[in-house]
Amino acid sequence: MTDVRPQTLDYDDYREFLRELIGYLRLTSRSFSFRKFSRKAGYQSPNFLKLVVEGQRNLSEESITRFAKAFELSAKEEKDFGHLVRFNQSKSDVERNKNYRLLKRNRPGPAAEIHAAQYDVYSKWYALPIRELSTTPDFKEDPEWIASQFIQSVSIHQAKRALELLQKVGLLVRDTSGKLKAATARLRTGVEVPLAVRNFHRAMLEQAQQSLDKFTTKDRHVSSLTQALTRAQYEEVCERVDAFREELLQNMEDVPSKSTDAQIYFVGFEVIPLTKPPSQT
Repeated sequence: MTDVRPQTLDYDDYREFLRELIGYLRLTSRSFSFRKFSRKAGYQSPNFLKLVVEGQRNLSEESITRFAKAFELSAKEEKDFGHLVRFNQSKSDVERNKNYRLLKRNRPGPAAEIHAAQYDVYSKWYALPIRELSTTPDFKEDPEWIASQFIQSVSIHQAKRALELLQKVGLLVRDTSGKLKAATARLRTGVEVPLAVRNFHRAMLEQAQQSLDKFTTKDRHVSSLTQALTRAQYEEVCERVDAFREELLQNMEDVPSKSTDAQIYFVGFEVIPLTKPPSQT
C-alpha cells in the first residue's frame, strides 16, 4: 500500500478499487472506519461497505452516488466509478459489452487504448485469423487481399482495422526488413479480455453452425459424443483436451510456412453440461 490515493481510472474491478482506497484512507487518516463511512454515506448497517468489498452486497444506482459523495470522488471519478460498477455487476454479456464500451469511452489515454484494442482483437472474430494468415507464405499486407481470402464476408475497412489492432497489442510485428509477421506476444488478462474471449467463442460457434450447411463432410469435420461423467472424469476430460490442444499447437506450428496450400481453420473443443448436477435435481 502506498501513500498515493487510488484513482478509479487505474482499476477494472470496483471492489478492488474500494479495497485499495480503504487501505489508503486507513494509512493516511486514523479516523477512518467502516462505521464512520456508513454514517457519512447514510447507511444504517455499520458494515455495509465491508459487505460490498467482500462481494456479499452489490451497489444500486443510489449507492453509487452515496459512495462517491462519502469517498469525496471528483465528478469525473464518480462517472467512471458508476460505469465500473455497472460493468462489474452486469448480468449478461449483452449488458456487459454495453457497459464496457461506456467505460472505455470515459477513459482516454494510452493504457485505455491498449485495453480497448485487446478487447477488440477478440471481439472482432476475424482479427486472430488474420494474425494466422500472416504466417502463410503468400500473405500480403493488403486489406483488400486479406478481405478476399475469407469465406465469411470481411470488408476492406475491417481488415485494415484488424491489422492496426494486431500491431497495437503486439500480435503482429515488423521484422528487420519491414515485413509484417506474427509475434509470440500474449494479451494481458484483465476483466475485459475474458468478456471479449466469450464474444470470440460465440462468433466462432456461429461459424461452426453455419459450416454444417456451407460445406460437405470432405471440407469440414464436426463430431461429438454424449457421455455421463463424474466431476472427476469431467476434469480429466478438460485436462486431456487442454493437453491435446497444446500438442496440436506445437506439432502444427511450422506447417503453414512450409506449405503453399494452407488455409486458416478454427479448431474447437467443447465439453458442455446438458443436465443439472445431482444435488440440484
